[in-house]
Amino acid sequence: MTQSARCIIRPVEVNDAPFILELLTSDLWKRFIGDRGITSVDQAKRIIEQTYLPLLKRPGCGPQIVVLREANRAIGTVGIYQRDNLDHPDLGFAFLPQYIHQGFGYETATAHLEQVRSLMSLSKIYAITNDDNFAAQGLLKKMNFIRTSAYQPLDEAGKPDLGAPPMGLYTLSFQEN
Repeated sequence: MTQSARCIIRPVEVNDAPFILELLTSDLWKRFIGDRGITSVDQAKRIIEQTYLPLLKRPGCGPQIVVLREANRAIGTVGIYQRDNLDHPDLGFAFLPQYIHQGFGYETATAHLEQVRSLMSLSKIYAITNDDNFAAQGLLKKMNFIRTSAYQPLDEAGKPDLGAPPMGLYTLSFQEN
């Protein structure tokens, strides 16, 4: 668990299913990440059990729930993911629409990345976002990520999804102290 000024950042749990359903069915998620076809709490529980929890077995990786400390309310996720087609892990984040543009993304992504960086001995990390997701791009630039290339999303079989629009691949390199 990590804490920031206003939030607690903790690993996802099965009882987070109602929040995960809310996040995955939000307009912003569907627009920028994609409609996963999740329509019930039971389906959200299965996603957590089958996809999210296994990711947490690797130190530093997997989705973390961002909880607004003052209201004890889940407002988003932040996490580090290792994709098979990338040589470094990537930072991912998503927030409910009503919590965008309030600094929560920057606050929690930087706090989580600082903790994970020491766990994983990271020299570089990526982030991936749609070319029209200007809020995410602004956050990445504020965190000193630089767009380095295009990224072609993968399909369910792990092959490049040529029907999906390319996304931006952003890179943050860490300097040795």
